[in-house]
Amino acid sequence: MNILHNQWELGEEESKTTGPWCAYYLLFDILSKSERMIIKKVDNKVIGFCAYEKRDSKKFLVKKKFYKFLKSLIVKGPFIKDKKAFARYNELYDKIESKFDNKYDGDIIIFIVDKKYQGNGYGSELLKMIFNLARKDNMKKLKIVTDDDCNYKYYERLGFKKIYEEPIYFDKAKTEKEEQFIYEVNLKEGE
Repeated sequence: MNILHNQWELGEEESKTTGPWCAYYLLFDILSKSERMIIKKVDNKVIGFCAYEKRDSKKFLVKKKFYKFLKSLIVKGPFIKDKKAFARYNELYDKIESKFDNKYDGDIIIFIVDKKYQGNGYGSELLKMIFNLARKDNMKKLKIVTDDDCNYKYYERLGFKKIYEEPIYFDKAKTEKEEQFIYEVNLKEGE
């Protein structure tokens, strides 16, 4: 959770939220959707993780509902100060992603490595492990949504193909902009 809070803004500024509450929200969102998650530790410290969501899965429904409930408590509670701004922030990300839902077996819903540990092969290791799990789950094609705050060119080096790009604006005046990208990867046997 600290990795999420320390590396990504996650709508904290827009929602006037202090502390890790937006990171908790994202973590519970991930856990409410994920089929499988791989966690990478170095010296007993979590330095990264990756998870996928399988389209129309019926697995782990109780777990998924529990985390969805926890996610709702964060939004309903006093933690998120500007709830409308937070909802708008999350809708911006969901909107682009939903355009391509039916073309894929699922999504890589989180992929993050602590900045201090990047460049050591941990990210590639996480993705290889998650790809193997997805293959075992009969998945052939995955997508990932990323933005220009992340090292999105990394996906291209790993064989992902950029299929969509769109700017999103966080304010009505359209001065606060971020580019969003959707990448796809075909999971072939033996890779």
